Amino acid sequence: MGKLKTLAQAVALSLALLPLSTIVGDWVVWGNIVTMWIAVVLTVASGIDYVLTEVRGAHRSRPTGR
Repeated sequence: MGKLKTLAQAVALSLALLPLSTIVGDWVVWGNIVTMWIAVVLTVASGIDYVLTEVRGAHRSRPTGR
């Protein structure tokens, strides 16, 4: 998921920074909004996945107390 998230972030940031709407039209603004939301969703999902993986790993490595 990490590489897909990075790709989505790079595309969204590129569309946000480049003044393409003056060249090709206003549809680029909507494309930027969509790609930005895709990047946000993938970033949040990646963060949740990371936290869950760490919590599960912490439970496995916890000593039993005996």
